[in-house]
Amino acid sequence: MKTVLFPGLFMVMGLSAHCQTSQQLLTQLKTAQQDTTRLRLYTELSEAYRKNYQYDSLFFSAQQLLALASKRPHSDYTGLANYYLSVSYKEKKDLVQGKEALRKAVALLEKGGKTGRTPYAHLALVRMYSSDKEFKKSLALAHSSVATLERQNDPRSVLKMYKEMTSIYYTLDQNDSLYSTAQKYLRLATRLHSVYDLGFAHLNLGFYYLAKGVFSQAIEHHKQALRLHQQEKNAGEIAYHHMALGTTYGYNGDKQRSISHLLTSLTYLETRHTANTLNVYLMLVANYRGLNERMRALYTEKYMQLVKTTDDAILNANAYKLKAEIFEDQKQYGKALPYRIQGLKLMRKTQVPVYTLDALYWTAAALRNENRSSEALPYLKEALSLANQMQVTYWQCYVGQEMAKNLARLNQPQQALRAANQALAIAMKFDNAYDLSMAYATLTTVQEATGQYRQALATYKKYHAAKDSTNSVERAKQIARIQSQYDLEKKEATILLLNKNAQLQKLNAQQQQKELVIANQQRFALLLGMGALAFILGVIVFFLRQRTRQKRKIEIQAQQLGETNALKDQLFAIIGHDLRSPVASMKSSLMLIRLKNQPVEELDEMEYQVNGLYNTLDNLLYWSLNQREGIRVVSRSVNLSDIAYDVLESFEGMIRLKKLIVTADLEDFMVRMDENLTLLVFRNILHNALKFTPEGGAIRVSIRQEPTQIHLIVTDTGIGMDRNRVTQAATEERGTGLGLRISKDLMIRNGGWLSIDSQLGKGTTVTLSWQTGS
Repeated sequence: MKTVLFPGLFMVMGLSAHCQTSQQLLTQLKTAQQDTTRLRLYTELSEAYRKNYQYDSLFFSAQQLLALASKRPHSDYTGLANYYLSVSYKEKKDLVQGKEALRKAVALLEKGGKTGRTPYAHLALVRMYSSDKEFKKSLALAHSSVATLERQNDPRSVLKMYKEMTSIYYTLDQNDSLYSTAQKYLRLATRLHSVYDLGFAHLNLGFYYLAKGVFSQAIEHHKQALRLHQQEKNAGEIAYHHMALGTTYGYNGDKQRSISHLLTSLTYLETRHTANTLNVYLMLVANYRGLNERMRALYTEKYMQLVKTTDDAILNANAYKLKAEIFEDQKQYGKALPYRIQGLKLMRKTQVPVYTLDALYWTAAALRNENRSSEALPYLKEALSLANQMQVTYWQCYVGQEMAKNLARLNQPQQALRAANQALAIAMKFDNAYDLSMAYATLTTVQEATGQYRQALATYKKYHAAKDSTNSVERAKQIARIQSQYDLEKKEATILLLNKNAQLQKLNAQQQQKELVIANQQRFALLLGMGALAFILGVIVFFLRQRTRQKRKIEIQAQQLGETNALKDQLFAIIGHDLRSPVASMKSSLMLIRLKNQPVEELDEMEYQVNGLYNTLDNLLYWSLNQREGIRVVSRSVNLSDIAYDVLESFEGMIRLKKLIVTADLEDFMVRMDENLTLLVFRNILHNALKFTPEGGAIRVSIRQEPTQIHLIVTDTGIGMDRNRVTQAATEERGTGLGLRISKDLMIRNGGWLSIDSQLGKGTTVTLSWQTGS
């Protein structure tokens, strides 16, 4: 289940890439003579400092702007000076002076006429209305300002206003307006060749697709925004886009990539921006939940300490949320409920629907956990009403699922089934298997609660099917086809061998009969005389030679059939050795699950067995293909780090079960290879590392580039092997040895090679290598 993690995510970011750098502006100020020029330069300098979180410098430039504006009374510049002072006071935690400066700024800027305001005055007033949660007023001013700026033929200021408008629409979850404004923003930024604004236009489109649950397009737009702003080399914007990507990956359930991007953003934000730092902490807590409880506790504590320095209602409401989650993890729902209710009260004060919706949902869930479903329903009805108003499909899905669970508990089966089916229909439109599987799980629960056990069983099967990827399904089908074909061939070979034996027996009988005829002929020949002896002997020699040739041919065919049968028997021996034990273990686990609920550790153990079985089936598939007709290699350009992340994610349960410390030091490198073969090889190597590394051990996955080569390296602190065992492991055909032998062969076919460096008791390093130009 996802939640709102980044309130006001990008309202605090920079505004204009067309402002000059602070150093350039300071140089121009030294030579500027006219007060009007100096007012403009100090305004742009203050904006540059605000954009880059240089709040001490912002305070100084705002004071200079205020002193200069006081000499020639101008409400716009005096108002702007107070606005920038309010920003710096807020970051210095001087909330009293910050509010007073903001009050003065609003009064002065409202005093100026629409057409007489400077572009920065328009923008500052829009921002200040937004910071006071006066979003309708802010949007009305923004629309009128766009019309004014278009009449004044100032497209660059229109760009800045579009940016502010999209941030407000995002905050209010008005997604259709967000999309249309972002498209206008994109078109105008393209016409003006503004790399900075193109980046933020793609960012807003990413947020639109995120709200619609189309995560693949959301990620692509966020990546494009990051690439564009990397060209600008602005550390603040780059950190911000890493934060947005981390958020999107988190919503998509990709915790490893989410954590990586969020930690990257923290290196810049942690000492510069309180609100965004708190938001990153919150997302890290969500990602580490169930993955690494020690890291989750660390960032929870950091959040609790830092949130004391702000009076922001949303951020403080999230503090109550974290406290509630601590008790909920301990199943102390009664203690969690007051924190949920207190957080909801704060969220209502923000008057931002999406934050209120999130708090309503979790308060209802807390009430259900306390068996107070009748009290939960009013909260859920209000939440569903907000979700429908905002047309946020993923919230419609989540609230519908929670509604179904509560209705089932209240013995309202028809209403519960209707709510669960509506939630499932919405989830089927997403490109996220996790959401679909959760919707199936909810429907299964409701069907069981209402006594529809046959339908529940069918839905349960769909739930498990939704958790498998398309590749896994196709691979299972391919293995089934090969197994069926192998069974058929074995039966045909057995029948053929029996026919050959029958033919051989028939030939022997015929030969015996022929020998008898020959003996009779010999006796008859003796009676006929020595003249016929030569003819009879010739006939005997002829038949003996024919018999020898036929017998030799049959023996060769029998030997070939025996070798084929031995090869098939060897395959079954491998299956018996590598598949029987995990299947038996899974069978026992499933019997226990039917009898009683099992703890997470038991399910992790089962996931461990499934991963091993999955790996062995892959090995048997490729071994069988290679034995029968060879493997067809299809090479294309592949991102090596994407392969590594995909395999790491598939072993998440195994890593958690053994409490291993896995470090991924990966960069994007494109290598020409067969992606499926590389996935199989790397899965074999990582599975062995996880299998033979003791509990609490460490594994490091890294990519190293050399002038002519690129290496994917897996290093573990496992039991290791001596030199003889390394040689033996690469040639055996049982257990792990089969995986290494196949891996070595597949690397050669895939244009690379595999090397092993291991010391007994110290660990093992396996390196997969390719030529750079391969």
